[in-house]
Amino acid sequence: MIHAKHEAFRFKFEPKATIALEKEISKGQGYVLYANAIIYYIIMFVCPVTFVYPCGEGINPVSHIIYASYAFFNGIFEIATAIHIKKKLQKALAQDEANDRDTIDDILSFNRWHVVEFFMGQIARFDTYLDVCFLTLLI
Repeated sequence: MIHAKHEAFRFKFEPKATIALEKEISKGQGYVLYANAIIYYIIMFVCPVTFVYPCGEGINPVSHIIYASYAFFNGIFEIATAIHIKKKLQKALAQDEANDRDTIDDILSFNRWHVVEFFMGQIARFDTYLDVCFLTLLI
């Protein structure tokens, strides 16, 4: 597992890969990530308050369906973003003859660590959503 973690984050320590990543996709990716954050916080703090039943009877399932839809599409977005970054890095590193083929192929190759991080992120967001739902019911 430690080796998988090292491989997952190796691109952060390669200056050429980091510079290539910043030049290629940082500007467009930043706007997408900001939009994703805005959608997340709207769902997180507006849906439970909007869809709460009166007198503490619970939260309308519509709020949960909205969050589940967001979580599903956010998962697809995360995987697609990682694949996009991987392809861009591989393309940038392939143009530099100093890199051998194994280095290029190993950059951001999916392994157990990526899967663990993906699910831990989903669980953390779901936990925050449930906390907001609980606090909404208390108010």
